[in-house]
This record gives sequence, structure tokens and C-alpha cells, in this order.
Amino acid sequence: MQQGQGYLTTEDGVRLFFRQIGNGPKPVLIPNGFHLLDDFERLSGGCSLIVYDLRNRGRSDHVSDSSKLARGVHNDVDDLETVRCHFGISHVDLIGHSYLGLIVILYA
Repeated sequence: MQQGQGYLTTEDGVRLFFRQIGNGPKPVLIPNGFHLLDDFERLSGGCSLIVYDLRNRGRSDHVSDSSKLARGVHNDVDDLETVRCHFGISHVDLIGHSYLGLIVILYA
């Protein structure tokens, strides 16, 4: 897996900002997890950590088209799937808490 940061684009054209750390064989996605990165970075020896900002948050695109926000949490679940597919991940571990925990549960 590659290292670094950048943007990926959802099916409806929203750009999501991501950062990837580590080259371990086990991918771990942490939605909206930039504030947790210092705590989880030590896992990057055995994992590939991928954190990303949710749509309309952080460094991801600001969304002014209300139709791209109308599905609420389901947009965020779909975006998680977009991130997984972008990185070509077939099996992924997820970390989420609070609202992000709901995204992880709905995704599972």
C-alpha cells in the first residue's frame, strides 16, 4: 500500500481527504480519525492506517448541494465503502467511536 495523503472522489463528486500511514498487511480504516492519529500511529508497524475526513468536514470538500447531504449518516456509510474500494481492500478493520461508531455498525 502507498504512503501519504491526498484526495479521493465519491460517486457523487465529493472529494474526501485521506492520510495513510504504515505498510503493514492489515488495513485499518478510521473515519474522521485525525484527532486519534497520534494514539494509533504506533500500530502502523503491523497495519496500514487510513484516516479520512467525512464529507463536509475537515479537509474534505465543503458540500453546499443539500442533495449530497440528504441521506445523512447513510452518505457517510457509502463514503466508507468508497474509501475501502479506492484502496482495493477486500477485508478491513474499522475503528469508530460516538457518531463514527454508528457509521461502523451500519457499514458492518
